[in-house]
Amino acid sequence: MPKTKKKKGGGKKAKGEGGKKKAAAAAVAVEEVTLEELQSAFKKECKALNVSSSAAEPISNAFASYLDDEEKGQMSQLCVSGQQIDGLAVQALFASLQKSKYLKLKTLCFWRAADIGTDGVKAACDIVSKLPSIQKLEMRDCGLSKLGCELLGQSMLINNRIFKSLVTLRLDFNRFGSDGLLAIAKGFTNNRCLRRLSFAFCGVCGDKKGQDAIHRILSNCLLIEELNLENNALGTQGCIGLITGFSNLRSSAFKEVNISSNQIGEALEEGDVQILHALAQSFKACTTLRKISFDGNFFADKIADLFLMMLSEAPHIQKFTVPHTLPSETVAAFAKTVNSHKPKTTKKGKNRRKKNET
Repeated sequence: MPKTKKKKGGGKKAKGEGGKKKAAAAAVAVEEVTLEELQSAFKKECKALNVSSSAAEPISNAFASYLDDEEKGQMSQLCVSGQQIDGLAVQALFASLQKSKYLKLKTLCFWRAADIGTDGVKAACDIVSKLPSIQKLEMRDCGLSKLGCELLGQSMLINNRIFKSLVTLRLDFNRFGSDGLLAIAKGFTNNRCLRRLSFAFCGVCGDKKGQDAIHRILSNCLLIEELNLENNALGTQGCIGLITGFSNLRSSAFKEVNISSNQIGEALEEGDVQILHALAQSFKACTTLRKISFDGNFFADKIADLFLMMLSEAPHIQKFTVPHTLPSETVAAFAKTVNSHKPKTTKKGKNRRKKNET
């Protein structure tokens, strides 16, 4: 009898299918890690690191809140607020996440956790740089030191190089100043994941380091959409970092900047008007920009006129908040100009809506 010819590539196909099945099985195995298993791993790590029950309590309570309430579903975010937590507890959390391969955690928040210390910051950075699931990190009012900022910068570099997972970073109410912001910004080189950054109430000044930090942020975060620098001390000189940053902006999605309450325009000196004019032109040139928060700063009449003229030529800007100290007629002029940028509803559109409603 004639031999049946085997189809070419049959063995390769079978081998390929086998590889796919193994990969799928591995993925299922990872997905099946439960919160109970993570909790058990956390307890083991706490014991190994001699973490006291009081220090571990904030994280243990977070686990319990999900386990006791089935409606919450899987634990995708872990937030510790206003409770005493030390660095060893965060180290135990990192080790348990890594060893159990729990990949459902996407958001990690520490609020008013002043006792977290450098060890805790390092552990949080390890979570960001070694786990692929983290999309959002908030460390607000945690007393971040210069070393902590450097560690964060390094973790940003690693996350961007390996995972590109971190989308949001909020570090408000940490008084690390220009030095700290520059240390963090050095970790944003060619960043292709961060979209939302917030450094409000961080004591950033308008000195050379503050300017360089802001320039690095805008020119290196390729997908940045929002930047919050509210309530710092940039002054008019600090706007130089914004101007040079906007001139090198590579993101095509940047839409919101908050520089409210930054002493901008206060006690104008020689050259300050030119700086603010350049800033206004930067806003005008960034056609993706939609919202600018400028309230809490200082506008002399000529500065108000300068930004009002810019807005009249920048229809892409749909919101521009101004200092409340301005005369009511000037505030009204700003509001009228910005409102004219909003798309108007045509009669056809109104008639269509009425028909749909009936």
